[in-house]
Amino acid sequence: MFNRGGSFFGKEACTAGCVKGYTCDTTNWKCSVAMGGKYTKESDCTSICKAPEPKYVCDTKTWKCVANSSGIALFSCNKQCVNSEKPSTKYSCNKDDGKCAIDASGKYVDEFSCKLGCIKVVSPPPTTPKYGCNDSKKCVVMLGGKYSSSNCNNECNMAIPPPVIPEACDIREFSVTPPTLGIIGLKTGLK
Repeated sequence: MFNRGGSFFGKEACTAGCVKGYTCDTTNWKCSVAMGGKYTKESDCTSICKAPEPKYVCDTKTWKCVANSSGIALFSCNKQCVNSEKPSTKYSCNKDDGKCAIDASGKYVDEFSCKLGCIKVVSPPPTTPKYGCNDSKKCVVMLGGKYSSSNCNNECNMAIPPPVIPEACDIREFSVTPPTLGIIGLKTGLK
């Protein structure tokens, strides 16, 4: 068929240009029919039309591979990241709050060791001294003292009552009966 507004000059050019072919659409990585497509078979196109493998680089802050268009394949990146010379991370303990932090001059080589050795220092509450009366009737600081005031509530100077002496016993007469010894006829009694 002849078309005056056609884009081909001659039948042979038109036939060559009308050949069905396939082209790879790189926006969605699928093959589609296209006039003058690069691939004559759809299977040839689909075997080649694949998204490129993402590329990665080793992040030396986290020692993990991150996507980067100028990088290398993930497998190679992981191998490189694992075998890279990592600076040793050290930790130190803050005894005020009992927490570990990264510190280049810290004494712990890992966070686990730091947490095991990092114990929050807790100061005991201040103790209020206790007072008591000594043998000289003076108020002094005393372990187990019963007074909070340094004058022992004025109890030390108070007269100490004399000890209670029980009344004398008047024993004038008593008797003791020894136990029976178990021999017949031998019984004794004192009066």
